[in-house]
Amino acid sequence: MADLLQMLFVEEFTRASVESTPLAKILTKNKIADIRTAGEQAGIPYVLGARVLVFEITNDVGWTVISRRSVTLEVTPVC
Repeated sequence: MADLLQMLFVEEFTRASVESTPLAKILTKNKIADIRTAGEQAGIPYVLGARVLVFEITNDVGWTVISRRSVTLEVTPVC
């Protein structure tokens, strides 16, 4: 599940013209040093961590089906 969510967020950030790279580790905001190390190892200046509070996909059915995604995050940026 973590890989799926990370993939979705990287894809969404890329669509918003924010260069994004997935990390191979699952990190928690309680270990800032580990987050910095993972960013350095990946060669990226910033790591954005988040805790998902709400993740919802809604399909509106009419003549066509419109899928809407929404997410509420608690974000932890690390430089």
